[in-house]
Amino acid sequence: MCRVVSFVTVAAVSCAACSQTFEAMAEWNTGPAPSGHTYMLFSHSDGLNWADAQAHAESIGGTLATIGSLEENEFVYNELQIGSNPRVWHVDQFNSNIGPWLGGLQPPGSSEPAGGWEWVTGEPWVFTNWAHNEPNNSGGAENRAHFFGNPNGTSRWNDIPDSVRIEGWVVELVEGPCNDADLAPPFGVLDLRDISVFVTAFVNQESPADLNGDTIFDLRDITLFVNAFVGGCP
Repeated sequence: MCRVVSFVTVAAVSCAACSQTFEAMAEWNTGPAPSGHTYMLFSHSDGLNWADAQAHAESIGGTLATIGSLEENEFVYNELQIGSNPRVWHVDQFNSNIGPWLGGLQPPGSSEPAGGWEWVTGEPWVFTNWAHNEPNNSGGAENRAHFFGNPNGTSRWNDIPDSVRIEGWVVELVEGPCNDADLAPPFGVLDLRDISVFVTAFVNQESPADLNGDTIFDLRDITLFVNAFVGGCP
């Protein structure tokens, strides 16, 4: 048992140097129109522009999230607890709440303000959830989508310049975890990243470390994690 504690302690120390912070994860396997996809919320204290957020998503095997229905939109917003997480929002000079990046973009030359919008994956743009009077291309350079609200954050969207640095972003991955220890992408590989996520969540008493779902963070959760990690992915 001492070796396990030493191992996870080292992981926690290494995670302190991470440039982005893993906030939450949800798998859409139940409920209305389940996709089987995994959604992850990340934050960065200094914020990232849209291109850097998308580059991070690609680096872990996904893209910024694409939203195809109201059910998917509400699942992502609610299950990742986006609205209640102050680390992924900031208030701008207009007193609007600027929330996490999504994978919606408007190519150059599109008719303004609502023409040409598409998803970064090339999926059809069949559903929108714009806030009232949005998109409006305010300032003439608003070409990316994100969660938004005025005066409070909501699951509605706004258009904003791709250069704005936003503290949060939602990543969508098609391939999900292989077992209870596979907590961090790339999924299907059990490594130090999974240990880091578990240790951080365990110390902070957050849901990724509650492997038996009893809301108590104890040796049973550690045992389940270690057994799953040692067992490996199929």
